[in-house]
Amino acid sequence: MDSLFISYALGHYTAEYVADTFNMTFDGEVVAKISETTRIDTKTHKPFKMFWIEINPNRNMVSFLDEIKTNGWTRLYFTDKGTSHYWQVQINNKPVSKPRILPRIPKETLDQTVQAFINTEAMQKRIAGVIAQDEAIAFKEAEQTKLVQTAEQVLEPEIALNRFLAQEKIDSAKRLDVFMASQGETAFQQSRRHYQTMMEGLIQC
Repeated sequence: MDSLFISYALGHYTAEYVADTFNMTFDGEVVAKISETTRIDTKTHKPFKMFWIEINPNRNMVSFLDEIKTNGWTRLYFTDKGTSHYWQVQINNKPVSKPRILPRIPKETLDQTVQAFINTEAMQKRIAGVIAQDEAIAFKEAEQTKLVQTAEQVLEPEIALNRFLAQEKIDSAKRLDVFMASQGETAFQQSRRHYQTMMEGLIQC
């Protein structure tokens, strides 16, 4: 029994359709088993299918199989809805891979392996570099914090003095307003009396 492989077929084709196409093309029940899988085309981002076909070849397939064995592949032409298409068919000679079962590593052995890797010179240098970088960042942040605190301590008396002076200006302005208001009223009263006296003198004359 030969095994064939179709590496690319449009996503709407089914295993049943492929099997029927083979059987009709070679005039017999040549497909013994067929399986499929769907993938996504990385260029078009559309789904496509791959087919694995176990066949019982008849005499009509001899030249077809010879061409595959000689060239590595051949084309199977068919008509779908009045349009000619083809699939590229090749021998499925890829062995079925079996899952490799790795032995379970004891935790003690794993810990020793990890510790041995950490103790290597390259890893120690890398760790030292990371620690040095972290220490440098921490030192820089501490220095910045210290500068801010120092600046606040230095400027605190000046800030307090500026606040005091500003408040004094406000208070002085308020006192001046009160004083000017009171003085303005007294001067008005004095002018009024002087005017009245002058008018009385003119009347008497």
